[in-house]
Amino acid sequence: MNKIKYYLKRILCHVFIFLFSGTIYYCMEVVYKDTHTSHWTMFLLAGFSALFFIDGLNDLFGYDMDYLLQCFICATAIIIGELCVGLIWNSNFEIWDYRNMPFNFKGQICLPFYFLWLFLSAIFIPVLDYIEWKWFDYESDNPPYYKIFGKVIFRFGGDK
Repeated sequence: MNKIKYYLKRILCHVFIFLFSGTIYYCMEVVYKDTHTSHWTMFLLAGFSALFFIDGLNDLFGYDMDYLLQCFICATAIIIGELCVGLIWNSNFEIWDYRNMPFNFKGQICLPFYFLWLFLSAIFIPVLDYIEWKWFDYESDNPPYYKIFGKVIFRFGGDK
């Protein structure tokens, strides 16, 4: 019974992370875009990216992965996801258009937005780790911590 409860809680956690991240990003687009709109693919891409690239990396590698490396891997995975979504659903540039942005590739991705994904990854990594750890009791005896060049720079829950 405990295993069933554990797996149900993990599924609920992952569904929450997907919905939470998708909703936050969708709302950010609505607020910051001149058109005050977004597209359903942005919700899916944000949820998928958070679940598999941001949260998934910690589940796969643990908290010992360098925080900066994790941020760069997440931003790179997100921009690759954005390119894939763009080539499939944004070929007419109705969802977004980076053709006038510097260092763009086919108008679908660009370097300035890579840095935005890097910044958002740096925020979402600890937020999602905290949610998973505190709200869903994931590794409750091992609070999330972040290392840069081998030195712990921050740990939730103090210095255990």
